[in-house]
Amino acid sequence: MRWVPQAVCHGRKRPDEVPRLLNRDTIAYLPYWFSHRRSLAVRTAFPSKMSAYLAAGLPILYHGPERSTPTEFLKRYPVGVGCHTLDPKGLLSSLEYLLTDPRFIEHFPDARRAALEDELGEHVMLARFRQFIGCAGVSTTQGRIANGPEGQPW
Repeated sequence: MRWVPQAVCHGRKRPDEVPRLLNRDTIAYLPYWFSHRRSLAVRTAFPSKMSAYLAAGLPILYHGPERSTPTEFLKRYPVGVGCHTLDPKGLLSSLEYLLTDPRFIEHFPDARRAALEDELGEHVMLARFRQFIGCAGVSTTQGRIANGPEGQPW
């Protein structure tokens, strides 16, 4: 019997609906623009949905240009594969790799954990935000900056 991939497009969903939907999936598809007009965004913007995909434990199928922030991220943290062509055969090959490559499957949990701890965790975002606003030495309380505007937590 031949394996036939099935894709489900969930459309726009509220943030509180996303984790439940992602828990049903096997692979997260991350499309990016192939258009030259979008090349600056492709090279400099990081897709926030990548964090949600990894938090849900999904390997990522990045479909977009090679020169991009997702490609650089996947080089450092092999939590998915990049498909840099619009050829359907290339896309199918990438899907098959994610689902069947024994080395990828074996190493994905450790790569995912490293990506979440080193780059995508809330603690990393808070530390970088504190550094950005000049509060790098400010203590935190339960993962939040203790002294936001008017004494409110960030």
